Amino acid sequence: MQAAHEFDYLRGLAEKYGHMYAVDEFNAAADNITAEQLKELRGVYAIICTGDNRARIGRWADDSFERRHKIPKREFDFAMQVSQAFLVFEYLARRGIQPFCDKEIEYAPATRKPNWETLPKELSYLIEPAEAYGIFDDVEVLKFLDNAHPKDMEMLATTAERMRLNGHLKILNKWVDQFPSDNRQEVWMVDRLVGVMSLAGLSFE
Repeated sequence: MQAAHEFDYLRGLAEKYGHMYAVDEFNAAADNITAEQLKELRGVYAIICTGDNRARIGRWADDSFERRHKIPKREFDFAMQVSQAFLVFEYLARRGIQPFCDKEIEYAPATRKPNWETLPKELSYLIEPAEAYGIFDDVEVLKFLDNAHPKDMEMLATTAERMRLNGHLKILNKWVDQFPSDNRQEVWMVDRLVGVMSLAGLSFE
């Protein structure tokens, strides 16, 4: 029997919204939200905003990512789904729906200086877009995509296409596994870049 988890109250949120990545999916979820779903989300949101719950959830999600090779896969998946599901609050806030427009639920990792020396040479083309677009947290990336200049989208599309045509995702994943993002800003930035391309609906694998 699986032991109770500190954040079990977030499982419903994670199961319903933690598998969405595309902007269109979040927009559809927010546009078609029902009164019953809103009631459920408001209840969870109230708990998240109580005391230091928001900070503890953020630390848990960050720690789960850093220790992803040392913890059970189900624990890692749960943490990542919770992080992703939190984006639904941002989309509801944009529509002026209370209480989500009163506060932002987000994570803001500390900024560190990237060191690109370990990045495989065949992936060097990721440096420029990673430094330009791998700097956003989950909330900021949504704002960026909503107002992105065509030239930004062109660079992202070109990068994704180059990754796809060359099958570089496998090499990238191997590099990430070898150099986890704990105190490695460059790994975190590339991971965020991949997240931006995914949210933009760009295929890179």
